[in-house]
Amino acid sequence: MPPIRPVSRMLAAGALIAAGSLLPQAAHADPLVPVPGTPSHGSGGGTTPSAKPRPQGFDFKLATFNILGSQHTRGPGGYGPGTHRARITARLIKHKNVDVIGMQEVQDDQYRVLHHRLDHYRIWPGTSLGNEGIRLQIAWRERKFRLLDTGSIATAFDHQTQRTPWVKLRNRATGRELYVVDVHNSPRGQEVERDHATQREIDLIHRLRGHHKPVFVVGDANEKREWFCKVVGHTSVRSANGGHASPRSCTPPPRRLRIDWLMGGRRIDFSHYREDDGNTVRKASDHEFIHTIVNVRAPR
Repeated sequence: MPPIRPVSRMLAAGALIAAGSLLPQAAHADPLVPVPGTPSHGSGGGTTPSAKPRPQGFDFKLATFNILGSQHTRGPGGYGPGTHRARITARLIKHKNVDVIGMQEVQDDQYRVLHHRLDHYRIWPGTSLGNEGIRLQIAWRERKFRLLDTGSIATAFDHQTQRTPWVKLRNRATGRELYVVDVHNSPRGQEVERDHATQREIDLIHRLRGHHKPVFVVGDANEKREWFCKVVGHTSVRSANGGHASPRSCTPPPRRLRIDWLMGGRRIDFSHYREDDGNTVRKASDHEFIHTIVNVRAPR
């Protein structure tokens, strides 16, 4: 007759079996294969987190357009009423599949039309900066970008003070972020005001560039070679239509220079640069509708 084992030992063994910590897996048993995306059990009993997705690059269409303010076309002759031309501008933006655009010379009545007609876009600053901020507006396609932050700087324009706006946007598909600045400098012989505004714009580019995001500058500089050489030569941005500059040398783009510019910097590429001035554009403004494709490269 075998010896009787103490009850306490039998209870302890049963508890260990119930807890699943007794008896190693048999050698012939199939190993457990982890399912992707589920925790895997290691020797320490912890979990291995899934790999963090790598940031991706993305493309978008960037544009600038001086829409010719209503005050320039009131009365008989010349261009049509500002509100009519604002409707044409809204159609152009949609037809050309523009994702981000900077507009200049916007008047109150034209802004109301743009706000109503660009139903899938958001516009800033709108009327939030008062009379000093209505002339310059940045619009973007809401399904592509989300607004993160806004700001503005004071610049001189035609013997007045205006607010030069900027926005910080996040691409919804990739989470990548960028800045867009919309500028308009004084016309004609107002060189002192242009120089002052240009320096303020350069300072702003440096400040935004310090956040290590792509920075884009669009708008009507009312200058050709000089503005290009100063901005490209003293910041990290470059022009969508070519050329290069440094503090000591400058080679503007080879084609006929405009006063309207598309610029950007930090791991981006430009392609398909266009200066549209067909019949529809000419019905809206005396400026070209300038646009380009931007590729924001994936980080290394």
